[in-house]
Amino acid sequence: MARQGARDQAEIDALREAKDAAEARAQGFNNTGPRTSRRVAKGRRDAALVQMVEYGAEIDERIAALSAVLEDISRAIALVGDSELRLLLVSRYVLFKKWVDIALAMGYSYTNVTYMLHPKALKAAAGHIGNAVAAENKGDRAK
Repeated sequence: MARQGARDQAEIDALREAKDAAEARAQGFNNTGPRTSRRVAKGRRDAALVQMVEYGAEIDERIAALSAVLEDISRAIALVGDSELRLLLVSRYVLFKKWVDIALAMGYSYTNVTYMLHPKALKAAAGHIGNAVAAENKGDRAK
């Protein structure tokens, strides 16, 4: 699940970058060149701008869907009663930290975090996280 969350965040970042690039290209169309080519260029520019606006809207929709999944996971983790287990889950599934870094920050060994605390944290969050994952998988099937 951490890998999926990290991939979702990476996709959000890539989509934002693509949208910024599309907007930069659209702004470049404002300079149509010599006066004689303005009529021809205006038609192509308008079509390109429409496509870029539509592309931007598609990107915004995908970002919203991915952000909603990450928010659902955060909400599910927030429902875990034990603050130590909650910290572990947030570190791994929201901040996408490596197990070694989580163990160091929490003052435990890697083995203790991965083989003792993590299963306990997952068990504590089982119902809540399961609902978030089910919602994510449902969204993937809808594509």
